Amino acid sequence: MKLSKLNDRCIEPLWKDCKGFNIFKSQLSRAVKYLNDPDINEINTEMIDNFVIQLENTISHKGKPLTNSTINRNLSVLHSVLDYAYKREWLEKKPHFTWKTENQHRVRWLTDKEEHDLLRVMQERINKCTNPLKLHMYEQARAAVIILTDTGLRRGELLNLQPDNIDGDWLRLWKTKTGKPRSVPMTPRAKALVNEFVPFIIEDWRLYYFWCRAKKDIGLEHDEQFVLHTLRHSCATRLLRKTKNIAMVQKMLGHSKIQTTLRYAHIDDDDLFEAVNS
Repeated sequence: MKLSKLNDRCIEPLWKDCKGFNIFKSQLSRAVKYLNDPDINEINTEMIDNFVIQLENTISHKGKPLTNSTINRNLSVLHSVLDYAYKREWLEKKPHFTWKTENQHRVRWLTDKEEHDLLRVMQERINKCTNPLKLHMYEQARAAVIILTDTGLRRGELLNLQPDNIDGDWLRLWKTKTGKPRSVPMTPRAKALVNEFVPFIIEDWRLYYFWCRAKKDIGLEHDEQFVLHTLRHSCATRLLRKTKNIAMVQKMLGHSKIQTTLRYAHIDDDDLFEAVNS
């Protein structure tokens, strides 16, 4: 069986309902291209090593080499389809995968000043905007930033919200990344914005575009760790600071493993100092 044929047979069973379906499909197409669409039983460890080398020499759409984490994501989808084939006895032997060491990113969350500055510049753009369509997009982008900060939702979860997800002070999420429904409480300001803007009509790329403009407006355009996902980190950090309960943070974010939550919930230096001196 050719690798391309294997991809066609297993991509839907593996990822049909996943948000990243198109990304996985693209990564598998890259594997087929770089490996010259071999018979799956010809794929050996040396071919995987050469695949890694080709990925290392690949330039991303940002004009930079692929990061180790991106290379690992490409390896991961290939590993998954080969494992799928092995379990069905289509593949005689699985090759060995050597994973790249991923850099530990600088701990990053939103400070109170950064949040204030971010919302201020976004409001200033709203006040100056005269294009009705663009104005509505600006308003949605600002609302999204506030809701993400207060709820810790993933970006996709926010943009997929529908009125039936709203239940008083709660958001009831039926479809999540982990596949397990969860309930998320809302702050008063998040609740008001959810009731006003859900369902969001702003596209993912537009939200990213407005985020980057606001990021530049407050002088953080060169801070590669200051991404939209920082808002989820911020929610976790603030909740941990308030409750001192990591299990509560895990439940809020919807993580199946506490180890995942520990990567999101950071202890501020001031909190540590205060704890030691108390």
